[in-house]
Amino acid sequence: MQKKPEMKTKVDFAHLVLVGSVVLALFFCFKLIAANQGLDKQLAGVHEEYLETLCLRSGDWVPPAKAINLRGEERQICSEKSGATLVQIISLKCAASGIQTRDWWPQLASDPRLADLNPTLVAIEEEPGVIGYEDIYENMLYHPRPTFRRSYRVYQVPILALVSETGEVQWLYRGVLDQSVYDDLIKTVVSSKGSGNATPPA
Repeated sequence: MQKKPEMKTKVDFAHLVLVGSVVLALFFCFKLIAANQGLDKQLAGVHEEYLETLCLRSGDWVPPAKAINLRGEERQICSEKSGATLVQIISLKCAASGIQTRDWWPQLASDPRLADLNPTLVAIEEEPGVIGYEDIYENMLYHPRPTFRRSYRVYQVPILALVSETGEVQWLYRGVLDQSVYDDLIKTVVSSKGSGNATPPA
């Protein structure tokens, strides 16, 4: 009869050890999760920095390129022949490119302050049909070859760039525009025209 309390004590002790082990395991699990989340943030930051080094930036130089329209007509862009060019590079499969094209391209294409810069919309796919803005397709150019993406360092879209007739990137923005970025573009264009750096096409 005196052994029963001893058995109960042993059972209670084993239960406490089990509970303590579970709590300790959970503690280390949460600690590991927190550490992994911190590592993910660090890796994301490193990835962004690395991507930034790959992408086209203001001050870079790009070669002339030839793109085609829906009618199969070839046009030269970003060259001495075309003159200074405001070029927007998009992907027809990219949601951000769709927003940019829908919300900002009509304004970019019709702004009289940008008319001399021959605003040019270039898609990196071969055929239209994804964005859904057929009224824009007629004036859109297409350059699906990897050589274009490499030479213009297209790793993120959309890209809006002001390129001089000699191929220098004088202004660049990656992502969807907002009014402050648009105002900065206009300021740069006006300044470039005043200094003679962005010569309009002949």
